[in-house]
Amino acid sequence: MRETVRRNILLLVMMSFAGLPALGQKPVPPSPQPPRPFRFPEFASRTLPNGLHVIVIEHREQPIVSLRLLVRAGAEQDPPDRPGLASLTAALLDQGTKTRTALQIAETIESIGGQISTGSAWHYSFAAISVLKPGVDTAFEILADIVRNPIFAEEEIERQRQQLLSGLRVQANDPSYLASTAIERVIFGGHPYGHPPEGTLDSIPRLTRADLIAFHQAMYHPNNAILAIAGDISAAEAFAKAERYFGDWPKGEVRAAVISSPAPTHGRKLLVIDKPDAVQTEIRLGKVGIARRDPDYFALQVLNAILASGSGSRLWDVLRRERGLTYGVSSRLEARQQPGSLTVSTFTRTEKTAETLQLVLGELERIAREPVTEGELQKAKNFLAGVFQLRLETPESLATIVLDAVNYGFDYAYLNTYRDRILSVTAEQVQEVARKHYRPDDLAIVLVGNASAFEKEIAQLGPVERIPYTEVDFTRPDLKREKPAVIAATPEAIARAQGILAEVLRALGGHEAITGIRDVSIFGEVTVSTPFGEFKGEQRMFVQWPDRLRTEVELPQMRLVQVLNGDVGWVSTPMGTQEVPAPLVKELRAALRRFFFQFLQAEGQPGITVSYLGSETAEGKPADILQYQDGEHVFKLYVETASRLPLKLTYQGTDPFSGTRAEFEELYLDYREVAGVKYPFRTVTRQGGKRFAELVVSEVKLNAGVPEELFKKP
Repeated sequence: MRETVRRNILLLVMMSFAGLPALGQKPVPPSPQPPRPFRFPEFASRTLPNGLHVIVIEHREQPIVSLRLLVRAGAEQDPPDRPGLASLTAALLDQGTKTRTALQIAETIESIGGQISTGSAWHYSFAAISVLKPGVDTAFEILADIVRNPIFAEEEIERQRQQLLSGLRVQANDPSYLASTAIERVIFGGHPYGHPPEGTLDSIPRLTRADLIAFHQAMYHPNNAILAIAGDISAAEAFAKAERYFGDWPKGEVRAAVISSPAPTHGRKLLVIDKPDAVQTEIRLGKVGIARRDPDYFALQVLNAILASGSGSRLWDVLRRERGLTYGVSSRLEARQQPGSLTVSTFTRTEKTAETLQLVLGELERIAREPVTEGELQKAKNFLAGVFQLRLETPESLATIVLDAVNYGFDYAYLNTYRDRILSVTAEQVQEVARKHYRPDDLAIVLVGNASAFEKEIAQLGPVERIPYTEVDFTRPDLKREKPAVIAATPEAIARAQGILAEVLRALGGHEAITGIRDVSIFGEVTVSTPFGEFKGEQRMFVQWPDRLRTEVELPQMRLVQVLNGDVGWVSTPMGTQEVPAPLVKELRAALRRFFFQFLQAEGQPGITVSYLGSETAEGKPADILQYQDGEHVFKLYVETASRLPLKLTYQGTDPFSGTRAEFEELYLDYREVAGVKYPFRTVTRQGGKRFAELVVSEVKLNAGVPEELFKKP
C-alpha cells in the first residue's frame, strides 16, 4: 500500500517537472505562434512565338519535374444540350494519339516512374505529367503528343462513356449528389454555370466523336494555353524544352463562347426533390456569389471558415455539438471568371429537417448582425493561411497554384502577398461581406428527402416547389424532365389505330383468343446489364387481370421480387421486404399497361387512347406507329407492315439503378405459338440505344391459374 502511494506521488512530481497538467486540472492550449516569415517561390515566364505562355518554377527539394498544361476552355463552353463535353474531351486526351495507343502511353509513363492525369474544370482543361528528372524529355514528348494529337478512338469513347454512365447512375440515386447538383441549377438557372460539368444520364449518350473533335479543334491551341514546368529543372533548360516540344504547335483560331455574368439571386426559392425512401434530408442553401477577382474574395474566405470549417466553427457548434442534428456541415465559396456560387451544405434526420434549416438561416442572419469574435477570426485566418502554405510542398501543387492564379490574371506579387491578405482581414470586413452576400431572404434552398414528412413545416419559409426525384433533369434550367411529346388524337387517327389493332389481333391468333386471356405465367433466362457488370439469372413473371403483376429475378446470390397488387405494391430484396411508395406504384401500373398481352387489350379501356401516328422504317422494316396515351404515361407501338406482328415498344421509364427517367425500347423477336396464340420468346430491352436486358423465354402458360398468395406481402 505504501509503495503504491509512493509511486503516485512520484508520478505527480514527474508530471509537474515535465510541464504536464496535474490530475484534475484542465489543459490550457498553447498560445498561437505568430506567423513565420513567408515568401512565395519565384517563377519565370515567357511567351513562345505561337502564343503559348510558359511558366517555370524551380523547386530543387526533390528530383521531380512536373509539367501541367492548361487550356482556357472548360465546362462553361459545353453546349446547353451536351453538358459533359469538355470533361469527356479532356478525359480522352491520354487514351490514344495518332502514334500511340492508350496502353503505350500508360506503359511509357510507368516505365520512367511517372504519373499522368487529364481533366477539366469550369474555365480550363488540363493535362499533367510528373516524372523523375531523368525522364523529363519523355514527359515533354508525351504531353505534347496527347494535347496536340488525340485520336478519340470510338472504342475508347465508348469505354469512357460507359464508365461515366455507371457512375452517374449510382449518383442519381444519391440524395447528396442530387442536392449538390440541384442547388447549382437553382442558383444559376439557364446560365452555363448551372449544368453539371461532368454531364448527365441524358447528355452523355448524345456526345459523339464529331463533338469531341470539334471541341478540340476550337479550343486546343497554343495561344489559348499555359504550360507550367515545376521542380528540379533550371529555367533555361525548361524554356529550351518547351520550345523544342511545343514550338511548332501552330497557332489557331479560338472559337469560344462569351460567358455573361449570371443574374444575382433575388428573393427566396425553395425546391424540394421528393425521395420517399430517404431516411434523412440533404440540405443546401446558396446564391450567386462573386468573381475570382472581386475585392471581397479574402473576407468571404474567412467568413466561410468561421461559418463551417469543421469542429469549432459556428454551424458545427450549433448543429452538431449543441443539438446533435448532423454529422457534418460545410460552406463553400466558388469564385470563377464570372460570379460563382456561395453554398452551405448539411444533412439531418427527416423529422428534424425544418429545425435544422431554420437554425442555419438563423446563423446566417446572426453573422451579419453581430461582429465575429477575435478568437473566431484568428482561428479562421490561421487555418486558411496554413492550408495555403501546405499546398506549396510539391512541384505538382505549385504548378497548379501558379496556373490557377495566372489563368485569372494574377501575377507573382499577388501570390507572394496571398497569405498576408488572408491574415489582414478584419472583423469589420467579415461582417460587411456577411451583410452584403448572405442575406437570408435572398437564397436558393434545396431539400432532398421524404417531402411528405416536412413539407408543411417548411412552407412557412416561403413557397415550396416539389419535384419527384425520378423526374429531375439537370440539363433543363427548371430541373423538370420534359414530358413525352403527345400528338393530339383525331377521330380519324383513332379509327385508323382500331383497324390496325384488329389486324394485329388476327395475326397473333384472333380477337377472341387474345381478349380471353386472364392470367399469364412466363419463365425464362434474363441477362441484365448493370453499373457493376452483366449478370444472368432466372426470371419468372405472373400477371393476373386486371391489376396484378409479380416479377421474380434470381441472380447469383440474390433474389429480387417486385409485386403490384391493385393500388399497392411491395418489393423484396436481400435488404428485406418493404412497401413501394405511391409514385413508384404508378410506375408499376404503367409497366403492367405495357405488358405484351395487356396493351393488345388496351383499346377501348377507360382512360386509354390509341391513335395512329404514321409509318416509318423501324429496325430495318416498314412499320406503322400507334400512340398509347394513359394519363401522363405515353408509349408507342411499332407494328411491322408485312406480318402485322408487334415489332417494338418505346416508352419513358425509370432506370432501376439510378431512379432517373430514361428512354427504353423493347424489341419483340422469335414469335412462337402457345395455345393458339403467338408470343415473342425473346425480348431485348434497350436503354439509350444500348442493351439493358434480354429475356429468353423457356415456357409460357396462358389461363393456367395464378395463386392468390403470390401477390400477398409476406
